[in-house]
Amino acid sequence: MMNQTVSSSSQLDAIYSMMEDGQHSVKMERHSLLIWGLTAAVLILITDLLFNPQTISVRWQLILSQTMFISIILFLAGVWDLKLTRKVRQQRDESISFIQLQLTKVWWFFVALIVLLNVGMNFFGGGYMFYGLTIALIGMAFYVQGLFSTQMLKWIGLMLILIGLASVALNLHFLATKWLAAGVFGLGLPMLAFILEKPSTHSTLLKRIILSLIWFGVVIFPSMFAFQSESTFEPVGLVKRNFSEYKSLNATVAAEKQIIHFTAGTSIPVNITMDGNILEMEASKDLVMKLTKDISVVIENGKTSGHYKIAGAKWTNKLTQIQTKKFKMESIIEQQKGPYVNLNFNLQIK
Repeated sequence: MMNQTVSSSSQLDAIYSMMEDGQHSVKMERHSLLIWGLTAAVLILITDLLFNPQTISVRWQLILSQTMFISIILFLAGVWDLKLTRKVRQQRDESISFIQLQLTKVWWFFVALIVLLNVGMNFFGGGYMFYGLTIALIGMAFYVQGLFSTQMLKWIGLMLILIGLASVALNLHFLATKWLAAGVFGLGLPMLAFILEKPSTHSTLLKRIILSLIWFGVVIFPSMFAFQSESTFEPVGLVKRNFSEYKSLNATVAAEKQIIHFTAGTSIPVNITMDGNILEMEASKDLVMKLTKDISVVIENGKTSGHYKIAGAKWTNKLTQIQTKKFKMESIIEQQKGPYVNLNFNLQIK
């Protein structure tokens, strides 16, 4: 009986050993994580600087140019990754297995899905969710890879899925998710590359838990620090005036950079121009709205600079995010009044 137990144990060890050996050709190479991580982080940080309404005013041309730029850079990154992978495998006298080829296709599928998601959100809205969904999709790609490779990839994949979906569910500011995505790709993937190179560092459950927590901290804390640094603004040396004072200034003084304070109840005319496939406005209309809170705004030459402070909050540095909630549209035709449309929504400015 004892011999049978030893024999069974030896057979199991042999099976596990064979499985481990079989996984050697299915792995995420270190250079792959470095190439994709750093490329994506750079794209996240520079794309909006290169492609924006100030550089390209026509919307469809802006979206097309941005998409072509991103696609070309990602394609070049993929070609570089593939060449390096083949070179490294040849040096180790290994081939790229059939499973590895299929996982590469899965990776490209998720990359293409992210690019298409970006195009769709640019045209149809919902862009505030883009980086959160991107993180979640990359997490799914890592999880699938981890099913055929090391457990650490599955762990990181699950963490990325949770981080991405949590950022959407918690309605984090768009720029916060942007820096979070930059941290995931620019810091998280390179760190993961070095973790995977040393299997002994994540060979047990306890080690994987500790490494996951360290990885989480390396990604989250620098990202949030970067977001806070960019969003922090303190107007130094600027004169603060009430709107009533501002109206009485001469043109030269009014054009200077300064802070204008508006009190709650101030009327704000909103100029609306709207058209559609079966509707158009007879003329541009002003919709008069009122402030519900005091707000201070930095202006220069009669235009806002993007810096503002809502009562009870900190100064915001060009991070305006507008969301509409509880949107409801109702078309009504009354016998005497005729057709009209009711629009109801809640406008959130962050």
